[in-house]
Amino acid sequence: MSVKVLIIDDDEDDRELFSYALSNVSSDVTCVEAVDGEDGLRLLRENGCNPDYIFLDLNMPRVDGILFLEKMRRDRRLSDIPVIIYTTSKFQNDKEKCVELGAVHFITKPTTISEIESAISFVLERKWEPIIH
Repeated sequence: MSVKVLIIDDDEDDRELFSYALSNVSSDVTCVEAVDGEDGLRLLRENGCNPDYIFLDLNMPRVDGILFLEKMRRDRRLSDIPVIIYTTSKFQNDKEKCVELGAVHFITKPTTISEIESAISFVLERKWEPIIH
């Protein structure tokens, strides 16, 4: 079964590393990239991108991750797509706000390819637990 992932991140290097790691995890996964939340919403709404998962950075220009989540959750067609926060933030208040807005998991960006691969595998295998205990 083919899986489609949308990565929304303004950092080109992070998107490239993520896509590379994703291809190492499974050859049956397609990765679509967006450069910020505005671009991500456009892909979802206008281009018919229908991902199985969205990996979302929080700190981006134009439409950041929080605003993206708010807009996405108001759109009935998009509201059920699992969103995994994928950010450098370690702040508890960021985690709490993301939970309020319906994110299913929160990953502080790993620093090595193998750690990125493990984080992706964890999500694709649906092993996440609630992000606030």
